[in-house]
Amino acid sequence: MFKRRLNILESQINEINSRKEDTKIDTLLECGLEYNKNYPFRDENFLKLYNGSEKLKQLRIDKLYESIWNFTQTYYSLKEHINKSYPHLKNETENFFSNDKIFDLMSRKDICNDLKHNPQKDLVHCTGIIKKETIKEPTKIQYISYFETTWFYGKRDSIELCNKLYNDLINFLKLHNI
Repeated sequence: MFKRRLNILESQINEINSRKEDTKIDTLLECGLEYNKNYPFRDENFLKLYNGSEKLKQLRIDKLYESIWNFTQTYYSLKEHINKSYPHLKNETENFFSNDKIFDLMSRKDICNDLKHNPQKDLVHCTGIIKKETIKEPTKIQYISYFETTWFYGKRDSIELCNKLYNDLINFLKLHNI
């Protein structure tokens, strides 16, 4: 059962990354509209294409949220499976899930439980900083921030967070020969 859940988790992280890429696809073009072309705003065909584009965009955003939510619930369920299957690792497992802080944000357990039980800590779909870069030159320092519209947990890109959760878990399992 543990391996099956781990395979599900791998499938879910792949789905999250794929759905993230889907949200970057220009739905206006996909629905048949073109840039630099005039459309009569009240035209039925234009409105039908435009509204279809907006519905497709929202569907992709919702599907990405669903994938993130499912991932966090499967992720946390693995904790109990590890504890039951490997009781000699109970302390290490508890530390990994409950005490270690990820990105100095909060524990893996808290992240997963917040999405399930704490609506005010739910994911927010907005534009935010996903990466910061500092370039130091002899005469100046340049700060660059990269913005993206996606699901955020706190001030963190939730897709980056899910990938970190997954990679940390795989490393934990390898470290303990699970």
